[in-house]
Amino acid sequence: MPVKKVVIEKADRVYQLPPPLFTTLPKEKEKTLLKKTDILNFSKFSWPLEMEGELNLNADSLKPASESTLANLKHELASWFEKHHGVQLDRDKEIYIGGGVRNLILNIGLAFIDRGELVFVPELGYPHYKRTVAACGGDTVLYRVSAKSDWLPDFSTVSSPIGRIARMLFLNSPHNPTGAVSNEKDLNNLAARASKENVIIINDAAYQSLSDAKPPSLLSVKAGTKIGAEIYSFSYTFGLPSLPFGFVAGHSEIINGLNQIASLSPQPVLNLYCDLALEAIRTFPNQPLKSLHRRISDNRAEAMKLFDLLELEPSGYNTVPFMWGRIAGRRSSIIAAKILYHGGKIVALPGSEFGESGEGYLRFSLTAPPETYVKAIQRIKKRQHLFSRMEG
Repeated sequence: MPVKKVVIEKADRVYQLPPPLFTTLPKEKEKTLLKKTDILNFSKFSWPLEMEGELNLNADSLKPASESTLANLKHELASWFEKHHGVQLDRDKEIYIGGGVRNLILNIGLAFIDRGELVFVPELGYPHYKRTVAACGGDTVLYRVSAKSDWLPDFSTVSSPIGRIARMLFLNSPHNPTGAVSNEKDLNNLAARASKENVIIINDAAYQSLSDAKPPSLLSVKAGTKIGAEIYSFSYTFGLPSLPFGFVAGHSEIINGLNQIASLSPQPVLNLYCDLALEAIRTFPNQPLKSLHRRISDNRAEAMKLFDLLELEPSGYNTVPFMWGRIAGRRSSIIAAKILYHGGKIVALPGSEFGESGEGYLRFSLTAPPETYVKAIQRIKKRQHLFSRMEG
């Protein structure tokens, strides 16, 4: 009997996903004006911290952590929240430990977004929020983040008729890519609006510890723990190597929903991760985190020289490991990125990948090795004429 070829059709949600970051970047295989020249990549957030010293890897360290070990880690997190943010949390009901930030965002979406429900996401913003809403069958409602308000979000739509039927709002403070931070007054006002309209607030606070500033926590404001939760990365928050390891703190029902979703496809947390996290929390801010702050600060100084050469105007705030720059004449960010690539194999991320408000801007990561910035400056000085088209 002949076997007929099966037509394999992906679910509609796959076609509805907004594009991820890096979709407009030139491919490395393209021909360039500079052959055999190494690529200087400032587009990606490459976590620079690595394992220090010798790890005691054994059978136990690679086993899933026990309930008592996780409870101990939650206890340390609760103590950290009280000391650092003045927030008292129930370690059993208001803290969830799981995978990386993107995984946690998706799991929150799966737990609380039903088909057709409206979800507020920032525009300008990290595309993963839109992608999560689409994957869960929801519909996005954009709230504006633009230069007109110094990159601070406009939450007026939460009090509009749309806000009365919306399910959730994704907040990103400190904001990627601009570094804007919602202050306590703004967070208080947002919490009051959300409480009135019954909207869940989820703050992606992944970059909260990556500067010397101390951004306020959503949970530290009045009603904060009653209307939402915050997402953290153990690596970014406590200066650990890059690990798929994060946590959520906030409303007990949000934590309960995460636990239920996690039971569908358990991702065990290793004893090794817990041991590293416990030590880092107890010594916060530890030496690796302090060294990272210095590295980001030094790289920012070098990036400023790069901006001067390219006539990019620095914008945003010094609270995230990125530089956000306005292109002279605010010409197309994709064209400017291509000029950088073809002229010097320098890769920056077009601001338009974060939304319409990002048109005319470029994002540079500050986690690249320091020598990368020096090389870029030298390369541009030698071939300044190749970059003149960026000036408008």
